[in-house]
Amino acid sequence: MIVAFALSALLHALLTFGDSAWLWWLSTTEASEIKVQATTKTLSGQSLTENATGRRKGPAIEQLTITLAHRQERPPPSIGTTAPELEQPDTPQPTRKVAHRTTIRRPPKATQANAASQLAQLTETLSSSFDATKEEAPAPPGTPTQEDVKPTNPPPPVVQSFPNHVVIHYLARQGAVAGVQAQLVWKRQADRYDITLGARLLGQSVRFESHGSVGPNGLVPENFAEYANDAPQPKRMAKFDWANSQISYGEPSHLKTEPIEKGSQDFLSAAHQFALQGSQLPSFTMTIADGRKLYRFPFELAGETNFPTGDKDISVLLLKGSQNTAVYQILLAPEWNNLPLRLSLDKPDKSVLFVAYKLEIEGKTIFERSIAPPQRDK
Repeated sequence: MIVAFALSALLHALLTFGDSAWLWWLSTTEASEIKVQATTKTLSGQSLTENATGRRKGPAIEQLTITLAHRQERPPPSIGTTAPELEQPDTPQPTRKVAHRTTIRRPPKATQANAASQLAQLTETLSSSFDATKEEAPAPPGTPTQEDVKPTNPPPPVVQSFPNHVVIHYLARQGAVAGVQAQLVWKRQADRYDITLGARLLGQSVRFESHGSVGPNGLVPENFAEYANDAPQPKRMAKFDWANSQISYGEPSHLKTEPIEKGSQDFLSAAHQFALQGSQLPSFTMTIADGRKLYRFPFELAGETNFPTGDKDISVLLLKGSQNTAVYQILLAPEWNNLPLRLSLDKPDKSVLFVAYKLEIEGKTIFERSIAPPQRDK
């Protein structure tokens, strides 16, 4: 009876104090510990080239066309052997030879050029397709030809194209401060990226920014900054000097400089680097800067779990990294370009949690969970 009364009183208080109290309640009910189960899934790398160039990869049937053209160049029938009806002796040959040269030479060059600019997984896929065509040696006289076999269209490579514009809406909490609505925006134009994460509560605001380049090796951050209350100057920052393999971080007036290794990230870019590169990363051990300190997290794919989207639960993968007493956890959604639906950083002196309730990709709403408080009975 006492428990029921307490719960009723708590619900009444939440409804009385409106949306802010309800959002606080939702944020505090998110468990810090994520229950996962073992998984055999891996993070697939994403493609950037298709979006960057505005060009589509050629359909797989073009590879079959190359093979057909190649196999048409075979020795003439031996003396005394009856030629197939398709090869008429009086058919003009010069025109056919010129067509063969044009068809055979040009596609492989285009294929190799595309492969040079693709990420590692896409390169492997295209290379294996190209090697398969090279193995098709000219058939000896009298054997069935490609003209006798109806070509089939092989399945396309399973490679997602990473979006240029993403907005993720989070419910966030930091320590005892909960019920905060935050918004992460990812933008990419050609080989440049920008990530912003901002939140406001009771007239106070905080904003994180990460800017840098993006290419075959994923994200290469250049500047990371934390801003408070719309101030023009950052409260804390991290500047990556890749030419000298060092990073300067801390308060702008008291920057500390340390050496840094290739592949290091900041608090915002790290999750997107995992999303973009996936298992193509040479190592899951990563140094991460948050403007205060440098953390070296040996990440591992800890398992999979379900994430509620409102209409259904989707399968997500947990990346977990630990350094001494600091734990960084990321839930990535393979169904939606490995995008980070949950971010958390737990330290003895501070804990931060972001849980997505709405996802937009290229201007389209993918899912949205209701965060509105329940209606009071009149």
